[in-house]
Amino acid sequence: MIFDEDSVVRKNGLANRLAFWVAILTVIVITGLGIYFDYFLRTSFLDATRTRMAYSFERLNFNLSQIESSLSDGVAFLKVDESALASLKLINLYDDKKHYTSFLPDQEKKALAQELLNKVKLSFNDSIVLYGRKMEVIAYVARDDTKGFHLNVISYRKGEPTLFRRYESDLHYSEAPLSLMDVDGINYQHVNFYPDEAVENNTHLTLHRSGEGLTITSHLRLSDEKPNSPIAHIEMSRVLDGEYFTALSGNMNLDFILSDHPAEGVENIGPLRGDSQAFSVFEGPERYYSSMYLDTLNGRVFFNVSMQRHQLTKVLSQNRIHLFVLLLVAVLFALFWIRFITVRSLRRPLDALVAQILKIQQCDYSPTQVLESRDELQQVSESINVLASTVRDRECSLTKSQKELKYLSDHDVLTGLFNRRFWSRFLDESLKKAGQLHSSAAVLFIDLDQFKEVNDIQGHDVGDKLLQAVASRLECSLSVNETLARIGGDEFNLLIENLRSAEDARTVACRIIRLFSHPFIVGEQQINISASIGITLFPEDGQDSITLTKYADLAMYKAKENGRNSFCFFSKELSAQVNAKAELASALRHALKDFSEFELYYQPKVSADTGKVVAVEALIRWHHPCLGLVSPARFIPLAEELGLIVPLGEWVLEQGCQDYMRLCELGIRLDHISINVSNVQLDDDAFPSTLDRVLRESGIIPDALELEITESYIARQPGQARERLQYFRDRGVRLAVDDFGTGYSAMNTLQSMPVTRIKIDKSFVDGLPCDSNSVALTRAVVSLAKNFKLALTAEGVETAAQLDFLSAEKCDEVQGFYFSMPVTFDHLITYCRDNKA
Repeated sequence: MIFDEDSVVRKNGLANRLAFWVAILTVIVITGLGIYFDYFLRTSFLDATRTRMAYSFERLNFNLSQIESSLSDGVAFLKVDESALASLKLINLYDDKKHYTSFLPDQEKKALAQELLNKVKLSFNDSIVLYGRKMEVIAYVARDDTKGFHLNVISYRKGEPTLFRRYESDLHYSEAPLSLMDVDGINYQHVNFYPDEAVENNTHLTLHRSGEGLTITSHLRLSDEKPNSPIAHIEMSRVLDGEYFTALSGNMNLDFILSDHPAEGVENIGPLRGDSQAFSVFEGPERYYSSMYLDTLNGRVFFNVSMQRHQLTKVLSQNRIHLFVLLLVAVLFALFWIRFITVRSLRRPLDALVAQILKIQQCDYSPTQVLESRDELQQVSESINVLASTVRDRECSLTKSQKELKYLSDHDVLTGLFNRRFWSRFLDESLKKAGQLHSSAAVLFIDLDQFKEVNDIQGHDVGDKLLQAVASRLECSLSVNETLARIGGDEFNLLIENLRSAEDARTVACRIIRLFSHPFIVGEQQINISASIGITLFPEDGQDSITLTKYADLAMYKAKENGRNSFCFFSKELSAQVNAKAELASALRHALKDFSEFELYYQPKVSADTGKVVAVEALIRWHHPCLGLVSPARFIPLAEELGLIVPLGEWVLEQGCQDYMRLCELGIRLDHISINVSNVQLDDDAFPSTLDRVLRESGIIPDALELEITESYIARQPGQARERLQYFRDRGVRLAVDDFGTGYSAMNTLQSMPVTRIKIDKSFVDGLPCDSNSVALTRAVVSLAKNFKLALTAEGVETAAQLDFLSAEKCDEVQGFYFSMPVTFDHLITYCRDNKA
């Protein structure tokens, strides 16, 4: 309709338009001049920008050369510094870790650290590190953004490296965690990124991409006359971070950044260093961009510069205004004088162009014969054909993209299985269909056992590949009536349709369990993993997808409780257990609001020789107003599972220390109080500060507090456990291994731990003195404790015969019902006074 009205207008005004030919020519000429001036201004600005950016790259290249020269000179002193060389030879002479004598070599290392500080500050660089003949760190200096430079030396204790640090404003060194070297970017063992001969008595420069900056490092290795006999290796580094490039941007009056990618739109990107600086400038809507690169040891980095175009935009706008005024005057002048000029009609070509446009409007994108006018109208006709082709291609691309988007919206990107979004919709539809057909179905909830450990130990990359392997194996085993989906993490759901009986679901579950009997090949390693499966049946267990999935999840957790690598059907009893557990969890959370329902009981620990009370063990009790006295065996594991053991354990620690100090005020002097600490508490990063606070606020001396830990904590990650337990021992707190002999800790692992006591488990004591196995095991533990010079406590002593045997075996302390059950604090006071503690 719009095109019809326009056609009428063209018919009525054709004669007048024929008279405007010269005016149109005038417009074309003036417009061409305007376009030329626009192009000239844009080109001039672009050339000036290119010159300015070229100078900025030259300036950066010069700065890098100056820094590299400074770094090379900074490490070259080691070749001629006789004092430093003498210190290095002395340190190398005493580098036996097992028989390390710290005084003399450590003093030399500190002197070298001071020399390193002078060199790195004099050269205005960031860090310097010195390695010994074994390519292990002797000393290094690094910069802290807040406190300045800090000096670091490596000493050894029991063959293990120990870091000592002081800031340049401090007078003395203090021990620091070895992990701080990672924070400083220092490797304890030197790592080569180049051939040894490249740094043999000569400086060598390397570049690294580090975080958001660029690190330039100079390397120098000194060797004896013998081949492959290094004396030392020294490295000095300078980090060009964001502040450096901000300052450079201010000096050059443009924006300079370091990136892993070139600026968007820049095509011709050359190296910063070379015979010629080949680069191009990209003209964006608001800014000019250009990039050059440098190759580093860990990849290529790009130096991107940009500059605003607002000056050019302002000039172009003014030029266009002038052009418009000139054009208006010229057109009016032409219309006034040249109405008599005739030109050929425009009606036919315009109608042809309109026909082309209407064809596109009707979704017909086939090529149309181009208008043969040999002028701008022909170009428009050709452009319309190009437009039709472009629209056709875009619609095809859009259709393809919609299909891909539909696939991605329904499938898991990692495994290619159906995802949670598709599964929810599919399960609802399948259950609805099964209900209409009166058929049965089963939902299986599959969860990988100990997958978190694989992720934590092997890394997420290995974990992802393992999930892909598991998904592939599961998918290959599916039958026609089975649908598998990954709903997140290491969890998979399986729907079995047209189920004949529960036995069919059992058969499928057994088949899946067998799939995990063979290891999964991930890269070059084999990983063994199992699965736990929960099963719900439709319509017996539920009528909707949410209920069935929830019940399958509960059944899966029951399978894990039963030992993993198994399956479990949902049952009403399981639901009742879950509800009871949920009620207990709710009650536990409520009780933790003010801890008024909790109370500490104490079991006396008696000297096996004198029979006097020498210590007590704190045991928590929960008095619930409705449930009564709740056994710790019920609520302690639940607290650990819910993450509530941390505040609960903190309350036990505070209350126990306060009660011990009250006993002291009453004149009851005990050697110590024992408090159990769970693995969850020990893994909590805030626990050391909590312990320090309780010691400080309660006033208890650290030696009067004994923390009881489990063997499982020691055996799980010995290195991490040793570091955490050493922190407690450094504070003076005692450490006891509870229920010793029931865990998996090796003897050499126990020997390396800073524990002070082991406690013989009640299961060993029960058979004394008649059972030969109990006697042998108990004597072995006693002998182990004496050899390791550890105190010894026996738990669960209930008879005089057991006491006599343990006393004869020189057991230090005993505790059990033979002496006293766990009692309240008031009863403890009476008991201690009666037994003259």
